[in-house]
This record gives sequence, structure tokens and C-alpha cells, in this order.
Amino acid sequence: MNSKITLSILFITLLSTLVFADAPVPASYWNLTVAVAEIVGKFDDDCAYPNLAERGTIVGGLLGSDEYRNVLLAEFYQKLLQREPHQSGLMHLKDLLANGATEKDVITVLVDSNEYWIKNGSTNRSFVRSLYDRLLDRQGNYDQNEIDHWVGRIQQSGRRLVIRGFLLSDEYNRKFIAKKYSELFNRTASENEVNHWMSALARTENNKLREKIVRAILTSDEYYNKLGNTTKKLIQQLNKDLLKRTVRFPL
Repeated sequence: MNSKITLSILFITLLSTLVFADAPVPASYWNLTVAVAEIVGKFDDDCAYPNLAERGTIVGGLLGSDEYRNVLLAEFYQKLLQREPHQSGLMHLKDLLANGATEKDVITVLVDSNEYWIKNGSTNRSFVRSLYDRLLDRQGNYDQNEIDHWVGRIQQSGRRLVIRGFLLSDEYNRKFIAKKYSELFNRTASENEVNHWMSALARTENNKLREKIVRAILTSDEYYNKLGNTTKKLIQQLNKDLLKRTVRFPL
């Protein structure tokens, strides 16, 4: 690896950390970043990097960050338990993610909790209806036969296996693919794109579907090109999409 590439990667890494919401960044950090940028000669808005591998490094760093896990888990708590996470529960789930658990594993833990059971009626039927509403976004659009089927499965195998059945279903996966294309590309996923991912799931373990799709979208040329191929805009948009906050660069 030559020195210019090394400096470019250092610059990207520095930019990835020089983001904040309310707290100021130490001047020494900015000075170091600007110094490296001047050497590389790519701090202007019209810079045309990083390449795919470097974008993967940035995205991977954000997806693996403690802050991203906080944001992700807060969203799960709001959607599934309608509250902010307590510190003890948050730390437990973050530890699971850090040790290889997937997002679907975390969702399973929350939905299989006593709190979720109580908040959703404490009966098998009300529980199944909640799975259609919260996991598949059906919002009451299901029939009695569907409810009866899953109630029977709960009686045979327990709630956890039924939760996994919903999370591994084609309907769940298709809706997740469509949602991420809409959120991150700001467009509708084509049938071919959805089928591409569904075909991949047929060949591999689909428990990491969320992570794979999000990473593929955020490192794609389409995502990067829509930002005008600039590093600063990439960092800003990634922080907005993943960390739900605004990046401010100094003028």
C-alpha cells in the first residue's frame, strides 16, 4: 500500500470520527484532519473518492459502532415495547450483538419477553395478532385462518419458534428489502432486485439478511453517486441514515 493510499484511509477514518451532534470536537482533531487532507489534496467538495473498498471500510465501521447499536436498539424498543430502553437491557442486547447475534436474534429476545406478552394482551391470539401488526406491518389485515394456524403452532412448539417463523418468512424479508430500498435509495425496489435477494436467501442462511442488504446498499455506486461522489457528503449521509444525526463540518 503506497503512502498516498495510507493517508487517504487515515483521512477517511478521521472524517468518520469527526462527527457530532451538540458537543464540540477538539481543535487538535480538526487540525490533524485538515493537515492530512492537505497532503492528500482531497478535502474539497469535488473530491472523487473513496472507492468501493474504502466505502466498505467506512460503512463497516459505522455499522459496527457502539453508537449505531444504540440507535438500532432504541428503534426496536420503540417499535416493539413502545418505550425507551433501560440501561441494563440495552447493555445486555449490545453484548449479544457484539458477540455475533443478529438483529433478528435481538428482535426475538424482545418479542419473547414477558413485557411484550403482557403489553399485547397475554393471550395466544392477541400475541399472534401483534406479530402480524408489528413484524409484518399488516395493521389488522389478516384472517381468522391465519390466526388459528399460528395459535396452533404456539400450542405445539412455543412462542419463540413462532416468532422465528415470522422473521424468517418470505413476507417479512420482502417487506424489509422494499423498506430499505425506499429509505436509503429513495425509490421502489424492482421485482428483479427483490428476487435477487430472495434467491440469495434460498442458498444461504438468511438470519443476516438485514446486515447484508444494508451494507450492500450503503456501499453501492448508486448510493454514492446520488451524493455527487464527494467524501464529506458521504460521511454526512451515512451518519444521517445510520446514526440519525447531522454532521457539521467546519467552514
